[in-house]
Amino acid sequence: MADGLSSNMVTDVVQDGDGYLWIATDDGLNRYDGTEIRTFYANSNQSNTLPNNYIHRLILLDSFHLAIATTQGLSILDTRNLRFHNIYFTLHDLNLPGYNQPEASMQDDEKKLWEAYHNVILCMEKDASGNLWLGTRASLLCLNKQLQLIHVFYRHIQPYDLYGRRLKYVWKIIPLSAMQGVLVLLNLPSAADPFTAQAHRTWFLCRTDRHQMIPISRSYMAEMDFLNQLHYDNQCFRVCGHYLLFASSTHDSLYVWDESTKRKAVCRFLDSRIWNSNRLIPLLEQISDIGNGWMVLSYQTQGLSFVRLQDTGGSLSLVFYPKVYFPQYTFRKIFSDGEGNWWLTTEMEGLLKASPDKQNFKSFGLETGNRRHEVIFMYRYKNKLLIADYGNGLYDLDLSTQELTHFLFYYPHSRLLNQLLNMIWNIRHERGDTFWLGTQMGLMWYDIRNNHSGRILQPHPGLLDTVPVTTQFTDSKGLVWMGMGLGHGLCIYDVHRQKFQLIPNHAGGYPFRYPTGIAEDENSDIWLVNDDVGSLVQWIRKTRQFQVVTPEVLKGKITAATGAICMDHQHNIWYAVDPVGIIQYNPKSQETRVYGTGQGLNIGTARGIMEYEQNIWFATTKGISCYHLNRHTFSYYTELNGLPVSYFTGNFYVDSTTHLVYLCTLGGIIRFNPDRMRVSSSPLSVRITDIFLGNKIVDDFNARQIRIPYQDNDISVFFTGINLTNGKSNIYAYRLDEGNRTGSWINIGHQRQIRLANLAPGSYHLYIKAARSGGEWSPDVVHLDFMVATPFTRSFWFYLLLVCCGLGMIYGWYRYRIHQLVKFEYMRTQISHDLHDEIGSHLTTIGLTALLAQEKLHQNLAGQSGVTGQLNDLLKRIADDSRLVSDTMREIVWTINPRNDSFIQVLPFLIRYASQVLEFSNIEVHASINNTDGFKMNMYEKRDLVLIFKEATHNIVKHAEATRVQIVFEKKHNIFSLLIADDGKGFNPEDHPWSNGLYNMKARAIRHNWLLEINTSPGTGTQVILYFKPA
Repeated sequence: MADGLSSNMVTDVVQDGDGYLWIATDDGLNRYDGTEIRTFYANSNQSNTLPNNYIHRLILLDSFHLAIATTQGLSILDTRNLRFHNIYFTLHDLNLPGYNQPEASMQDDEKKLWEAYHNVILCMEKDASGNLWLGTRASLLCLNKQLQLIHVFYRHIQPYDLYGRRLKYVWKIIPLSAMQGVLVLLNLPSAADPFTAQAHRTWFLCRTDRHQMIPISRSYMAEMDFLNQLHYDNQCFRVCGHYLLFASSTHDSLYVWDESTKRKAVCRFLDSRIWNSNRLIPLLEQISDIGNGWMVLSYQTQGLSFVRLQDTGGSLSLVFYPKVYFPQYTFRKIFSDGEGNWWLTTEMEGLLKASPDKQNFKSFGLETGNRRHEVIFMYRYKNKLLIADYGNGLYDLDLSTQELTHFLFYYPHSRLLNQLLNMIWNIRHERGDTFWLGTQMGLMWYDIRNNHSGRILQPHPGLLDTVPVTTQFTDSKGLVWMGMGLGHGLCIYDVHRQKFQLIPNHAGGYPFRYPTGIAEDENSDIWLVNDDVGSLVQWIRKTRQFQVVTPEVLKGKITAATGAICMDHQHNIWYAVDPVGIIQYNPKSQETRVYGTGQGLNIGTARGIMEYEQNIWFATTKGISCYHLNRHTFSYYTELNGLPVSYFTGNFYVDSTTHLVYLCTLGGIIRFNPDRMRVSSSPLSVRITDIFLGNKIVDDFNARQIRIPYQDNDISVFFTGINLTNGKSNIYAYRLDEGNRTGSWINIGHQRQIRLANLAPGSYHLYIKAARSGGEWSPDVVHLDFMVATPFTRSFWFYLLLVCCGLGMIYGWYRYRIHQLVKFEYMRTQISHDLHDEIGSHLTTIGLTALLAQEKLHQNLAGQSGVTGQLNDLLKRIADDSRLVSDTMREIVWTINPRNDSFIQVLPFLIRYASQVLEFSNIEVHASINNTDGFKMNMYEKRDLVLIFKEATHNIVKHAEATRVQIVFEKKHNIFSLLIADDGKGFNPEDHPWSNGLYNMKARAIRHNWLLEINTSPGTGTQVILYFKPA
């Protein structure tokens, strides 16, 4: 449960067509993809859910439909769409109870309980015809391929049996391969009392082509008589397709019976298993088929054993292997998945996994306790492996007997010297049984035969007795290259001449402090990596000169080599540099490549590098990595892959005899065979697990194209590569195609989620692929089609609307322009009419009067009498008419001037006009203005208002005979009113219905939706009221 399993009590395991592992427990269903577990529980508030959490059995009906037997009915799960179809068998479905049967007397609540017993499915099997057989507490049910109920067998009970007995009708179902039907172990009463007596277990043959159960004792099949001696469900099992394996209750043997050929085989079982490490092995719990004739026998309380069935055609044999494995566990079932992993279901410890690739590593502990030292070097001599421990001396491991011998340098009275000498850097075979050991306190010799040691005997520089010897590398010419620690450069020892050459660290000598790793190229040149610097040093053999080589990627950076270096078969140099990663350098082309986390390498600090079978291996502080040169991919091995430890402290040692590789760790070593660690070539199935739009999960995304609203343009896709062996090491890549444009693949490493946001509207196709650690990309590429909806503002209809609006605006502007031109023309016409009507007549009169005046002037000059007075009258008339023309022109100009459009400016004009006209006729004028403001009036409103006012004023002067006039301007509720009232003689409106002046006044008011009221009667005066509202 700590790993996400719904319960530690696992009842069954199956694998579907996609590769998912489905795990049944007593508290829900689980799906495992190699990386994470997804759980499914019963929920009465939801429709798409399990009927009950207690699951007894799982059967795969086809690749993607799973039958689930629960304590509350049958459920069929579509493993791809994750849809549950639950089947609950009612008494009506079962056609129960029959007429005149004891169950007919049950009360309603008892019938309901009995119905529930028919849905407690304890066992379930699928026969050779695809029919599904269900064993419940009260019945045996058979469903055809369409899940239609075709057979119902049940045991009669009395009502009190529902409470007084633990009902279990079906104990076991075994499908047959040669015959249509199944073998069923039923719990039946005795013939003496068929309803209430103590029941006993009996085997029956149930055929799907007929509705009957035939007891084995009456089936006339003598070869199956052995079943009559087996009364327990854990005594007989179907294995390897068409075999029955059973344990005799009277003999210490295991038997196998071939259903097809009726052959039998037997092997000793009970005697050989009774005494196993002086412990008694209990009865069988389950037998599981794991392939190739191998079967696993699970015991009821202690562990498991193996048995193998061999059928060569001519002979049938059975071999039992009595060794008990995992005695601390109680197993129910062992299942082998498509990748060769074993899944072991337990009673209380959950689900255990055993993977073939996790059996590759074997560890040897050298030190115990919390304080362990780094093992940094190994060397094989004959059948012994010498192991250098940096702090705890030298170990000698006998590879045949696994016997371990420990050697420590010891000098009395010098504790510090002992500590330094027991810090061993390296080992080199000198001659015979003698080895040279590079220690933290110089070079020592060691005799493996008698465990004697001391300082080297050859004449040598004194530094070899006082400084750390960090490396001993023997090249192809017999030169031994030794790193002189503490910054003392390099020492070269000629094996043939037995001469030492010290090359100190100074100008003209060795360019760096001291080397920590050495390799030789195909030209016999020596390449050295050094302490606290990332550059290489090349020693050119022809010139015997040192040359510093700094790859371009390291220039200008502070780096330090870790001491790990290797020359591959293509003459590339591989070495580790912190904090950059792994450097691949080609001396000929000077081409450099860097491998780090960005290139898919999960690396800590590399302590060792080797080439094996054209693959480059790295031992790091985070595990083992392997770079496959032919595929350009990485494989990773950590504790998840079975590594005992993942922190390595030294270089690889390859045993060329056994092809075993040894690695140094803290206080120990590990061993593995690289030839067994092949990358699986089986295709990796990639599946989309969930899709979220924002925070909302998408259901049934496999059945339809997903449409994403533009305003909620945020989609998250979760996926997995189903790798039950090592799913967490999968790497993934995705490609997003937009419409017909193909995108490029993007490597996202171990990430199993993609989030896409702010996508442009359109159709998209998302492709996802995966690869195993170090493997090639799987051909199984999953894809998802979705569409980002186009917003209305980017749709065709929006652009069409814009075009229509643009055209409408152009047309409106055109109409407005035409209207303005018409108004302008109308204004010109009105002005011309006004000039013609009001000024033209006056000008004509002035012209005629001027002609008369001219004639009178001639008469006056001719001496006619009385002409002077007439001439003066004519000239006065001309002057009056000219003044009238000037006033009319001023009035027209005032009317069309936009600066006079405010109502506040109109009022003074009207009052001034009324005063001039009325007071000239001796009519008293009273004017008042109440609560008015200055709203705008267009030229036509202003003109018509003035003309209505003038017409009313002229009528008072001409017809009213009034002495007093009241003019009131008032505003109420945003409506203006103009009142012109006189105290004249009034008139009867009915006598003047079509008076030209009154008609014009009303017509002008109607033109602007104004209301004009004329209240008058003879002798009461006249009131003219005009109501208007600002536009």
